[in-house]
Amino acid sequence: MKDIYISSALVKRELTVLLVCFVVAFCINVYAVAAFARPWYEWFTQIGYVCVITVCLYLIVLIVRLIVYGIIKLLKLIKR
Repeated sequence: MKDIYISSALVKRELTVLLVCFVVAFCINVYAVAAFARPWYEWFTQIGYVCVITVCLYLIVLIVRLIVYGIIKLLKLIKR
């Protein structure tokens, strides 16, 4: 069985994308708390929802990245 090696650059890039998704989800939560005039502690008590939104955003970004990657590969294949 072959070993799979994942470079540290790839791990750092994916963690950066995940962190950006988390920050966006947290900002959405802060906006919702402010827009509906809820208490400030809901910024932290709703962290479960923020994590779910983070995963959803990450999956959306992943799908878009895969589509772009596929289109680039297809264009390279057509060029030959």
